[in-house]
Amino acid sequence: MQLPAIVCITAFAIAAGSANAQCPAVGADTTCGTIITITDAGATVSFTGQGPFDGNDDTLVGIVNNSSRPVSTLRLSGPLAIFAFDGDGMDTFGIPGNPMDDTTYGGPNAYYTDINDAMTAGTVHFIVPIAAGGGTGYFSLEAEMNDATTCAQIINNALSGPTGIGAPTVSASFTPNQGLDLYTAATYCGFAFFDWQQTITSLPSPSPFFQVGNTTALVAPPSFLDPPPGGYDYESAQYPDGDQSYPFYYDPNSGELDGQNDGYTLSFSDTPADRCLPGGNSAGVKGCNGSNAPAGSFLGFTTHLAGVNMDGTATDLGIGFTWTSTFNGTSGGTSTTKNALPPDPGGTGGVTVTSVNQITTYTYNAVTVGGVNALQFVPVTPCRIMDTRNGGFASGFGPPFIAGGSTRTVQVLSSACNIPAAAQAYALNMTVIPRAGTLAYLSVWPTGQPQPLVSTLNSIDGAILANAAIVPGGTNGAINIFVTNDADMVTDINGYFAAPAANTLQFYTLAPCRVLDTRNAPGNFGAPAIAGGSSRSFAIPSSPCGVPTGAAAYSLNVTVVPHGGLGYLTVWPTGQAQPVVSTLNSADGTILANAAIVPAGTNGAASFFASNTTDLVVDINGYFASPGTGGLNFYNATPCRLVDTRSATGPLGGPVMNSGTSRAFPLPTSTCGLPATASAYSLNTTVVPEGQLAYLTLWPTGEVQPFVSTLNALDGQIVANAALVPAGTQGSVDVFVFNTTHVIIDTNGYFGQ
Repeated sequence: MQLPAIVCITAFAIAAGSANAQCPAVGADTTCGTIITITDAGATVSFTGQGPFDGNDDTLVGIVNNSSRPVSTLRLSGPLAIFAFDGDGMDTFGIPGNPMDDTTYGGPNAYYTDINDAMTAGTVHFIVPIAAGGGTGYFSLEAEMNDATTCAQIINNALSGPTGIGAPTVSASFTPNQGLDLYTAATYCGFAFFDWQQTITSLPSPSPFFQVGNTTALVAPPSFLDPPPGGYDYESAQYPDGDQSYPFYYDPNSGELDGQNDGYTLSFSDTPADRCLPGGNSAGVKGCNGSNAPAGSFLGFTTHLAGVNMDGTATDLGIGFTWTSTFNGTSGGTSTTKNALPPDPGGTGGVTVTSVNQITTYTYNAVTVGGVNALQFVPVTPCRIMDTRNGGFASGFGPPFIAGGSTRTVQVLSSACNIPAAAQAYALNMTVIPRAGTLAYLSVWPTGQPQPLVSTLNSIDGAILANAAIVPGGTNGAINIFVTNDADMVTDINGYFAAPAANTLQFYTLAPCRVLDTRNAPGNFGAPAIAGGSSRSFAIPSSPCGVPTGAAAYSLNVTVVPHGGLGYLTVWPTGQAQPVVSTLNSADGTILANAAIVPAGTNGAASFFASNTTDLVVDINGYFASPGTGGLNFYNATPCRLVDTRSATGPLGGPVMNSGTSRAFPLPTSTCGLPATASAYSLNTTVVPEGQLAYLTLWPTGEVQPFVSTLNALDGQIVANAALVPAGTQGSVDVFVFNTTHVIIDTNGYFGQ
């Protein structure tokens, strides 16, 4: 099972001795102060009470990997500058460092990249991955993470009051512990700021909250943040025929932030008043229906400290008090009313506090573990890794052809394309030239893993065919290629995926969109067709698909509509020399499609060369750009079959898809371990048509079917094509087929936070 992309963690204390297996004694520490435990289901952070190791502010962090996969990277973030290393790291206390780490905090096996400007987030790399099934490791960070970042320690027992018992006005205040100002305390607890949240729990009857002539109470007590001066008159909105001038809830103060001018104290002060209460002046108040509520009636409230989230929603922190008021004046005994009505100068009654709670019900430690084994994209100049037809390639990358029923291991990192050892997956284009008149299927997978039950492409009629694939690197970065029948193999590369670093890119999904179609009227993204032996460039960001100018590479689906035979089509970044690679082939003139990740060239343009005249159709479903909001990381998965409609009837099985129908496939429910949090999938889709198939389209469930195509099989042959597809409702993807066909979908990874 693949590890989840992001896990928000909850802290709890553990015995210090349980950390000894993975943590050395460093400075003042005898073990780790923080333990991160990783499982296939997620991650937890535990605080041992140890540290800091420098006696001041540095935390030793232990890792326990109880998941089924080795861990090579993880991303940590929090409100503190945990990556603001000040030089007194583990090296200072006798723990040897490593050549990859220039902070002195990484110890023998860890180093850091991708640190943000605030130094509150960064990626931790392990030179030797932490082994699955109980492997351990350690590293260290700036900041005493087991103390200052625990929200409960900041807000528990920090409420003063309430006061005002027996008087019309109730008051209270909140001052965070540890000398923190309100903004910093809120940040440590994961909020934008603190406020008071109040709920009405009891009303008299009658009351202005009752419609005139209607004694039915409100469906639910209203809840609101920070009642403003002047109070609330719900009659105006809810009951137009009510007394719109009467403020049921009146606050004579200048707001609940009175005492916050120093930034350290949040004050609360309120004076609710209801003339409908016993003894009040109910005359002329429509909501009172000409009479007062019976003896014993009161107003009831719950007032709690709340954390206000970045989106404006509030989280009840449980710290606060419950109280009642029997005050029957209009404005706390002052001569002020909401509107220019005769004031009620008197009023009797006051506040009773019924309970106080000083301990939060909210658990948060402000540290987030995310991006376990996350990868990001690095584009490269398109380059040919291997060609078994060409004796000019080095051994292992040239002849002989791959014999039917055999496997060839390709050492990608040793090819002439200079792919670095940091690469953990490759963006490849695989082309087969069958030698025996047919090729049932070809499979590609990471070396060192068992051959999976998946296929990358098929050529039943012996045609030269190409397909894109994101292939995880296996042992020593190698990949395996299996063919059922004798075939020559050509493999090109246009990028790779590696752990986050300064030059890596995240994936951003787009609604599937048609960038260009040369069968349309003449224009920048229309006719004419590409003449044989010529090239044409297209500025992708200028298309109507909403691609930003900052995009560094594109996820495209390229379809050719040849005017005859097409030897090959090549796509590459405009402004670079045309590389010796091919994107697809159609020697018999069949309409064919192939996916491609294409680096952006000059002005964001991509160039297309056709050996023979062809029309060109290009769709887009995403792009790669610098990390930012909405950006997605790639996570390798063991190649696995998600869908096969030739199998027994089921959500991911049969029956065959009939002409003109669509079907949603819930991919996270498969046995392939795709998490429900996946935002997009790396898929390979194969069709087994019963005859001609004009086209198949893939798109996220819940969205309108787009005017794009994923693959075509006009000759009725078994055809495959790769696609990066955003996840839709409940992680599902929709498939539409123009003609009856079986559908097979495999995966080799997904994109997520």
